Amino acid sequence: MQYTQQQGNQLGIRGWIMNTMNRTVKGELEGETSKISSMKTWLQTTGSPSSRIDKAVFSQERKVDEYSFPEGFQIKR
Repeated sequence: MQYTQQQGNQLGIRGWIMNTMNRTVKGELEGETSKISSMKTWLQTTGSPSSRIDKAVFSQERKVDEYSFPEGFQIKR
């Protein structure tokens, strides 16, 4: 998850991500459309060095007028 947090912060994305008990990952991302797109591509194709990516599903996408997360991208545990 450290690499994911670094990637999110490098892109200037706000939000969070976490591993779930059923070996999936979930989270929320906020930022400029191009930066979110870059993060989604990274999550789908690269991810952390030790990760195995079988499939990436993004849902409930919507445009927001104001950020709802403080600056930075966080890892929840």
